Amino acid sequence: MRMKIFAEIRHGDYGDNFRLSELGRLHLRELAEKLNPLVGHLCAIVFTSSAVRASESANFLASTLKTANISVEECEHLQFDHERAGNTKKSAERLLELSEKYDAVIVVTHLELVGGLYPYFAEKYLHKEIFLPPRDDDSVRCGHGYLHDIERNTCSTV
Repeated sequence: MRMKIFAEIRHGDYGDNFRLSELGRLHLRELAEKLNPLVGHLCAIVFTSSAVRASESANFLASTLKTANISVEECEHLQFDHERAGNTKKSAERLLELSEKYDAVIVVTHLELVGGLYPYFAEKYLHKEIFLPPRDDDSVRCGHGYLHDIERNTCSTV
């Protein structure tokens, strides 16, 4: 496996029209400042829900990160709404493929999925149990999430 860094990020703040708001852009800029020292020199992909608020967040984050080699890929299985729950198994299967191609994988998704995708992936494909920092409402507010350092086997909030 090539992947060294995995981040699970909740989409940025959005307005009534489900478009990324200025506050959302501010939070994502702050997030990029935290991620840049870790991913700036890596080949990275932002893997995102196809929902507008997540897709706009992913594209904005990708344009804000200071890495020359970054891609964005949408995935309908990362979308979460009341009619269509995110499909963790299908998302994890795609993550396995991405983990072979990229050094850093940044997932932009929804509150319900942040904190659940990587532990599932790690247990199923890496045969590791992952422990997340204690979760409270502030740890997964819009534009925030979890950063997993694969080599050190650590997890922190970002």
